[in-house]
Amino acid sequence: MTLLTLAEAAQFLRKSKSWLYQNSHVPRHRPPGSRCYLFDRDELVAWIKSGENRTPLIEASSVEEAPTLNKPDAGVYHRNPRYR
Repeated sequence: MTLLTLAEAAQFLRKSKSWLYQNSHVPRHRPPGSRCYLFDRDELVAWIKSGENRTPLIEASSVEEAPTLNKPDAGVYHRNPRYR
């Protein structure tokens, strides 16, 4: 069991530290009374090999097109000539 700090885990995974903070699905541990995260190297290797780190791709057929708004043109905005 080799524990890695946040910076070491980011370097090991080739990700940024903010990416590790944002993605809670990465296996990590927080000791009681501590503010920092610790990562077990063996768990990270198992997590990578399991393929859980892959995000599913959105299929084109499942994406609905956004409705279009039929707004009349408001014209061109002209700045007040008295304004400096």
